[in-house]
Amino acid sequence: MQSSRMLSHLEILWKESLLTFRSLGKERAFSGLSIALLALGIGLASAVFTLLWQTIYAQLPVPDPDQVFTFSTNVTHMGRSESDAQAMAFSAPLYRYLAAHMKVTAGTVARHGAQLNIDTPEGARHLTADFVTDNFFQVLGVKPVIGRVIEETQNTVSDDHFVAVLSYDFWQEAYGGQMSAWNSLLQINGISVRIIGVTPPGFQGLIAGQAPKLYLPLAAYADLNPGWHGYDDWALRWLNVFTRLPTGTSPSTVEAELQPVYHAAVREELANGPSQPPDYLAELSHEHVSLVPAS
Repeated sequence: MQSSRMLSHLEILWKESLLTFRSLGKERAFSGLSIALLALGIGLASAVFTLLWQTIYAQLPVPDPDQVFTFSTNVTHMGRSESDAQAMAFSAPLYRYLAAHMKVTAGTVARHGAQLNIDTPEGARHLTADFVTDNFFQVLGVKPVIGRVIEETQNTVSDDHFVAVLSYDFWQEAYGGQMSAWNSLLQINGISVRIIGVTPPGFQGLIAGQAPKLYLPLAAYADLNPGWHGYDDWALRWLNVFTRLPTGTSPSTVEAELQPVYHAAVREELANGPSQPPDYLAELSHEHVSLVPAS
């Protein structure tokens, strides 16, 4: 009985399918348009879902992503902001102070993104690059697929040229994944830099929704942007700061150690800048630094 019912359902499905295809055959133009619109709709839905997953739900493509945090505070500091991201931005001197005095973390890094004029094998293009601290890849645990990455133990200059690390996607897109890209020179804002490596597939930096084409040493920023002087400017907020927690260390433990270190850094900031109004100083006295999951 069940087998006869199954055959009956299959026969109905077959007949309905034949009728559908016959109807589509009679109205070919309409059918083609319908199929194209359906394919476009499915493609757009898939693209939107992928973007949402990558920017909202997916974790960072680094080892132990739940141990990577960014810094945030409840006070907006006076001064200028040149940040390219919505994440809290800090000055370079403040970052250096935190990185030097925080003892409980497994490393603290910083990055800044910028649009650069890059001469690629396909011609000149305006592309996004991330300027990163020398310990950026080491702290995150990101290993290159070829060559090397920017490291504290390695020079950020090769034969009098700043070094650069290509993203895997850009390596495939601009160089066809050819090994000849490694150790070659690239013109960026009119300055030659040497390509020393390629990041692994899937790694697209630390800022959700952004995908840098390449990574450069933070020390190269001023050279590639003539007239910029921000390395020692406490009032210029331009760096997003991230830290990795050691295995087994809770965020609350690091936050507790971070408060006095951060407030000492703020005192240095105030000592190196113009006098501030009393209400702003009162606000700073109640400032609290929080660790926010980076993924």
